[in-house]
Amino acid sequence: MFYILWIISSIIAIVANYLILSLGNQDFISLTTFFIIPIGGFGVGALSSCGRYFADVKFSCKKAKNKAVHIILSSLIIVIGFVGVHYLVYTSTYLDSNMDINYSFNGEHISNYTFDGSEEPINFVTYMEDSISNSSRTMRRKGSSERIDLGSNATWNWICFISSFMGYMLGAFTVAIESETKMLKKEPEAEL
Repeated sequence: MFYILWIISSIIAIVANYLILSLGNQDFISLTTFFIIPIGGFGVGALSSCGRYFADVKFSCKKAKNKAVHIILSSLIIVIGFVGVHYLVYTSTYLDSNMDINYSFNGEHISNYTFDGSEEPINFVTYMEDSISNSSRTMRRKGSSERIDLGSNATWNWICFISSFMGYMLGAFTVAIESETKMLKKEPEAEL
């Protein structure tokens, strides 16, 4: 039950990121402050671990007794959750009749197209490589809705992507540490 609740909260985090993208046109997981601090990744990672917190603290569910198995399963859930966020974005990326990208399933799926110089359809891996390498970064001044386009820099984009993953992991582990701390505080009370 412990891992099932965690997987359910990971699915909720994946869907929440997609809803923010499709309704607000912002991939929340890639949101950063001061260009590098991954607040979006941290938030989605923390949300993905809420099921773990409730399984530990509220329901006192049992987890794997072997620490190594628990660490491996926990790491897998975190990595699969992060990949799941990006996979849902890929599966919902469509091109409409004006060749504009949308995330509301209007038009043809991106996999029906190829990149210039390739005969291979765009799959998840090529989509991720291209979207990371060629993404354009924007910034906004505090209190203003005006966006400034910073252009595209593949190296910087990969740094931001890795930062987003680290933020996701940090968010997930922060919730995990909090639940472990609460459980350790609860244990002596149970023995009395």
